[in-house]
Amino acid sequence: IHKADAGTITIDGVERTFPNPREAELNGVAFIHQELNIWPNLTLLENLYLMRPKRNKFGMLDKKAMLAEAENTCRELGIELPLTTEAGLCSVGHQQMTEILRILMLDAKVVIMDEPTAALTERETATLFNMMRKMKARGVAIVYISHRMEEVFSECDTITVMRDGHTIITKPTAESSVDEVVRHMVGRSIDEFYPARTTTPGEVVMSVDNLKPEGFDNEISFSLRKGEILGVAGLMGAGRTEIMRAIFGVDKHNGGTVTVNGSVLNCKKPEDAIKAGIAFI
Repeated sequence: IHKADAGTITIDGVERTFPNPREAELNGVAFIHQELNIWPNLTLLENLYLMRPKRNKFGMLDKKAMLAEAENTCRELGIELPLTTEAGLCSVGHQQMTEILRILMLDAKVVIMDEPTAALTERETATLFNMMRKMKARGVAIVYISHRMEEVFSECDTITVMRDGHTIITKPTAESSVDEVVRHMVGRSIDEFYPARTTTPGEVVMSVDNLKPEGFDNEISFSLRKGEILGVAGLMGAGRTEIMRAIFGVDKHNGGTVTVNGSVLNCKKPEDAIKAGIAFI
């Protein structure tokens, strides 16, 4: 994906250079990205075999063979996927697991995982970790990138901490601690914390009533008061960003109102939101 300025990559004792991701995959190095790379109009099965379809003796796609192989792999790894369902109709977790399964079916020697649990539920995360343990037992080497300390200390044998493009430490997980890792991540000891403070929010400055962004099945309502910080939580793909884009006029919505300082906002474009005093970072 990026060209290195210096250094070498050695696999099985042989120095290698990969001009593109496909070449890396052909040589046993696979990358599971945090961002989804799924075609929503194709089934999960079709996404699995998009770059390496199976064909019968007549040169036609052998969907029966592909489905049988995918189902067998799912059974071996202990996961369930609606393989014949369009990806766009599946949960983000199923889409992410499909990407992970696609990489595993490449029979890779080295798998790089970049924040793979960002879109997964607790149950799906447990399934992923079970898959990783089975891969490890088969001799697959895994590079697991994460900011979640509990995952790192639970699943990783060795920890490498990087800061500003430099390797700070590499040591066995059993010989390290969360405090030590965090200290190396930020470059200082975390021993001073801001004291807890309480505030009394003022009057309502913005209210969202029965807003229904395009693609949503449910209507959204909430209010925001002066001096208040409102947190919006959810897994990747849950609709957090889409709600804010609809409020700001970037995306369309099918019903509902946004009221700012007592006036209903007819926000058809970001310029309207900016004039009403709303900013989107």
